[in-house]
Amino acid sequence: MVYYTDRLQKARKDRNLTQRELARLLEMRHQQYNRYETGKTAMTVEVFRKICVILNVSSDYLLGFTDESKPLK
Repeated sequence: MVYYTDRLQKARKDRNLTQRELARLLEMRHQQYNRYETGKTAMTVEVFRKICVILNVSSDYLLGFTDESKPLK
């Protein structure tokens, strides 16, 4: 089973971003982003959308529906 938290962490690291850097881009505290990435807190659709845009990954990839990480153009 694919967990979005694993793919979220991988996508972030593939972009050479720390949790703090991504949190800053999302305009939130590091602690809040950490709770999303560890699966302790569910994120809103708006935050999920912003993450997909910033990391340039498809929502289907993060959710485990496809192994293709790039969004369709």
